[in-house]
Amino acid sequence: MSLYALCVFVVNFPTAAQTQATITPISVNSAGELGNAWSASPSISSDGRFVAFASAASNLVAGDTNNIADIFVQDRLTGNTELVSLSSSGEQANGPSTETFISANGRFVAFASEASNLVTGDTNAAADIFVHDRLSRETERVSVNNAGEQSDNKSASPSISGDGRYVAFASLAANLVQDDTNAAADIFIFDRLSNHILRASVDNDGQQGNAASRNPIIAANGRTVVFASDANNLTPNNSYDVSDIYIFNRVLAKIERVPVASDGSPANQWTDFPVISANGQRVAFLSIATNLAAGYAPRASIYIRDRQTQTSTRAANPEMDSIFAISGDGQTLAYLAPAQEEGYNIRLLNLTSGQETSIYNLSGELSGHSTLSQDGRVLAFDASETTWQERQVYAWDERGEMPPSFVVTGQVMDATGHPLALVTLEDGRGNTVKTDGGGYFYINGINPGPVTLVPFKEGYRFGPAVISLDAQSDTSSIDFGYAHDEVLSEAKLDIGMPYSFERGGSGPFHGFGAGYCTDLILDAYTWGVDFSIQFALEQDFRAHPWHFYRWRDARNAHDMWRYFSYSGQMLPHETPYQPGDIVFFDWSEDGEIDHVALVSEVNRENRPAKMYAATGV
Repeated sequence: MSLYALCVFVVNFPTAAQTQATITPISVNSAGELGNAWSASPSISSDGRFVAFASAASNLVAGDTNNIADIFVQDRLTGNTELVSLSSSGEQANGPSTETFISANGRFVAFASEASNLVTGDTNAAADIFVHDRLSRETERVSVNNAGEQSDNKSASPSISGDGRYVAFASLAANLVQDDTNAAADIFIFDRLSNHILRASVDNDGQQGNAASRNPIIAANGRTVVFASDANNLTPNNSYDVSDIYIFNRVLAKIERVPVASDGSPANQWTDFPVISANGQRVAFLSIATNLAAGYAPRASIYIRDRQTQTSTRAANPEMDSIFAISGDGQTLAYLAPAQEEGYNIRLLNLTSGQETSIYNLSGELSGHSTLSQDGRVLAFDASETTWQERQVYAWDERGEMPPSFVVTGQVMDATGHPLALVTLEDGRGNTVKTDGGGYFYINGINPGPVTLVPFKEGYRFGPAVISLDAQSDTSSIDFGYAHDEVLSEAKLDIGMPYSFERGGSGPFHGFGAGYCTDLILDAYTWGVDFSIQFALEQDFRAHPWHFYRWRDARNAHDMWRYFSYSGQMLPHETPYQPGDIVFFDWSEDGEIDHVALVSEVNRENRPAKMYAATGV
């Protein structure tokens, strides 16, 4: 779904005397031999160590006999190349795999494939979106609905969050969510922890777009997804019937238009091909609009929208069909511009200082894919050394070579082998990760030296409490055990604390024996609730339609589900409260529910007067 996919350029590689930086081939096998067919569509991990790409080559790994395009990952530190478009049992794909996106930590690879043998039950004869876990070696399909049913049409353009939990993609399917009747491509977000899917190309009332959407990119933090759309009903006052860029906030279920001038006026011409920084603050996009920034733009320009400062600036005037990418920290833009004499050159622009650096010259036609590391010091791209050779993937490294950057992995599980999800682990160096549904954790970008791992999740105690190691290479099988803390006994009387496990009592929900409390979260022990309370209530109602709330004037599960569906899930503080309303607290501001309480009485201002909470008061 890229405008650039069919273009090629020629690279004139600089010598060591010209620059300390290096350009090295990525589409090579573990012996360093270049692929014997085309390679393209690179995607790079945050530390620049791992590069995923698509290739039709058959010599990148031993035993590649399917004679079709596959997805590979090259380790720039060890030189190892691995095939990742495999089934969980290691079977090669029986259909081509193309577009790919690697998670910032380098563990997960999302890709599109027409194969029907990567997962069981793939009978839709359409391209699907898959995610391969390089740690567990498992592959799953994510272009499915909440019931696990496969899509009824093709999907494309995968993008995955930094931790691999959320996957955004475009799809023509009409059965991934309810009421999808627009017969157009939409943007979806799949939560791999809860197996819940939602549509992002909708307005703030949940109404679907009236035209096709495409090119989604999810921010590394997983909170926002930016995409292009031809729909004109996603935001109010969309007076121009042109392609536009939108950003969807997954946490708040809100959408906003990106290409607006600093005074708030919308772009007056088409915009497309968005990219986004890791925290979602900066969005770069291509546009031929004439009103986004001061000054005359003779052709399509790359603009930067800073969502924090609410400003739009013209960053560069590239070639119309140029490549461009933004670094994870939002500080560096890579793009293609005309050279002074003949051809083009790749340039890096520091978006803070405005300093621009030309890193190498190109001749011939243009390429289509580039990707920057978190700090902007590594650029992966596809190119052709000569006009008669097929494209290959290369990496430009400002540092000259890949410095040591290690991976530490392990698992958290109890004595019976039951894994624990959403455990926070700190490494003593400022890195924080959480375990997935299988209890696995994966920390990348570890520099050589001592590492101290400390697990934490409220309601649990861990053994050992701390693990120290000296990182001199990749380290695996760092395992923690756990046991329930006393807080879990108290949580049995709560109304859905996200760290509860056992149901307690003889009834179908928490606190049944005491005559109060219900099970809002069906399996918070495994995946938590985050802000998806609508989904939790829906699942609770469908699984246990007899559930009801024993507090005075409290609604039953279905009514609560409907209430949150129509109120946008979260209750702003100025909204009048009613007895029976549920209030959610995110004290740590990490996107996960820290506490849940139910309003039992309100005062004259319709503010909560009494609430039932974890303590029962």
